[in-house]
Amino acid sequence: MDVFKIGALCLVSLSAVIILRGLKPEWATLLRIAAVLIIFAATLPMLATVIGYLREIAEGGGAELIDSVSLEILFKALSIALLTHFCASVCRDAGEGGLATLAEMAGKLEILLLSFPLIKEILEAVLSLLKLEV
Repeated sequence: MDVFKIGALCLVSLSAVIILRGLKPEWATLLRIAAVLIIFAATLPMLATVIGYLREIAEGGGAELIDSVSLEILFKALSIALLTHFCASVCRDAGEGGLATLAEMAGKLEILLLSFPLIKEILEAVLSLLKLEV
């Protein structure tokens, strides 16, 4: 499984960073950022698999259950969340907690803005159901 390889890479990177932190702190920061980038690159095949499944659902049998607009919004929200988390982690690793918090807030706002069409559809569906029962 890829998760075990990635976990092992995380532990090896952590050990190297801890050792370097005592000897050369500036190298430890660079190693930490490099490790994050390498581990992120290692997760890209898993992300490609998720994208493949979403496309399969959109083009195949699940299309009548979930419309393509909703899947597109879901995919964009997932992408924003992953990218935001990655950027915030890099900022925290570099000692910039304030930037990390701002990156997370921007990502959450972007997902909220992206989801407004879905929220509107849900509210319209609920209101139409309430009118039918009255």
